Amino acid sequence: TSPKTDILLIDGHCGFCSRVGSFLKKRLSKSAKLEIFAQEEDEGLAIISKLPDSIKEIDSVILIRNDVVYYYSSAGKGVCYILNGGGKYGTHWCG
Repeated sequence: TSPKTDILLIDGHCGFCSRVGSFLKKRLSKSAKLEIFAQEEDEGLAIISKLPDSIKEIDSVILIRNDVVYYYSSAGKGVCYILNGGGKYGTHWCG
């Protein structure tokens, strides 16, 4: 990953989360800088190990964007923003 890449950490043991990860990968534009990792895989574990302890314990999707960590619905809204071209088309449908 590069410093300018956003990172989405999903629960790799959750069938729904894995399907959402696959769904997102297929729909990301070539210019979108989002990498998706399962929290349980080596890269996901390495990323999580660098997060504060309070965040490591969260059982949720985690988005790291511009060195800011988002989780729960904030992570979902952040992904929506990325899929939307960074707000290029407005963000009203993201909530």
